[in-house]
Amino acid sequence: MKFYNVEGGKYRYGVCPRCKEEARTMVLDVNTGVFTCMACGFLGSTKRQTDIQKYLPADSKIHELNAAVGKIFTETLYTKYGNTALEYLKKRGITDEIIWRFGLGYASNGKHARVELEKMGFSEEELIASGIFKRNEDGSLWFRFSGRVMFEIRDVKGRVIGFSGRVMDGGEPKYKNSPETEFFRKRNNLYGFDQAIHSEKKYIILCEGQMDVIAMHQAGFTNAVATLGTALTEVQVRMIRNFTKCVVLLYDGDQAGEKATKKAIELFQNTGVEVFIANTAPCKDPDEFLKTYGKDAIRKKIKAAITDLEYMVQLAVNEDGAPDYNEISNILLKNYEPEKLKKLVEKKRNGQ
Repeated sequence: MKFYNVEGGKYRYGVCPRCKEEARTMVLDVNTGVFTCMACGFLGSTKRQTDIQKYLPADSKIHELNAAVGKIFTETLYTKYGNTALEYLKKRGITDEIIWRFGLGYASNGKHARVELEKMGFSEEELIASGIFKRNEDGSLWFRFSGRVMFEIRDVKGRVIGFSGRVMDGGEPKYKNSPETEFFRKRNNLYGFDQAIHSEKKYIILCEGQMDVIAMHQAGFTNAVATLGTALTEVQVRMIRNFTKCVVLLYDGDQAGEKATKKAIELFQNTGVEVFIANTAPCKDPDEFLKTYGKDAIRKKIKAAITDLEYMVQLAVNEDGAPDYNEISNILLKNYEPEKLKKLVEKKRNGQ
């Protein structure tokens, strides 16, 4: 990785010298000299530690390329080639304002994007490095996202670092992401986080899918974020911790959602973040719930969210047979001994 001496622009983004995460989680405000790591919370000033500049990489041309192709995808949505994709998004209730705010678009066969990008001066090697194209064995370029609705993936400062493409016809894979690169690691980013950190709300709503985040933001819940098709990671937990001390888990209501909720509860233990769990029953996810019942109903669901302890006890109450209290105790990692948990469950079962 190349590093350089900071010059020009308000922000620079780099590798934290303390936690050394793979992602560039350290943000420097060039005007004030203040820098902070979004992962570990490391805070300082270049006025007191001038050699911090050596850790800050220059903005990459790949960021410029990604921003350019994202605009091409969005513009294509409003042409005859994107009619089907635009109709698909409109049927899902997505407005034009949200389309532009989140950088939604459509990828046709890639020919138009390639021509436009080459006109802008981007080379074939840069197209490949971005992950948008891949070189075939015969030397030709293969477009990764043909026929998909496109979602920009941005880092904490709003730079486009990758894309996610969704099929419209029920085909598989449902989502296809950009490959992992120097700038893009799924486990080190959260969808919608660049917007959520500017929300007036003082907590984070953690969802499972990108469409859930978009639906939540459109309904006014601008503090919603989601993982990128992977389980929640420790890096993502630290990102959230550095912006809030409260998180509401709003995962899908199926078995996979239950498993993801338990994993998230475990990761947030001993971080200083309060964890609450809301549900979207009888709907499968926030997107469907909003379409069926509206934003006032989901606001009530969030207000009625229960604590991590209440959630784990409720799972045990509903479980057939004897619950594994040792497992529950290990997940919570607090002073909830198995015997104490057993008594709480028995009280619930007896209606006390």
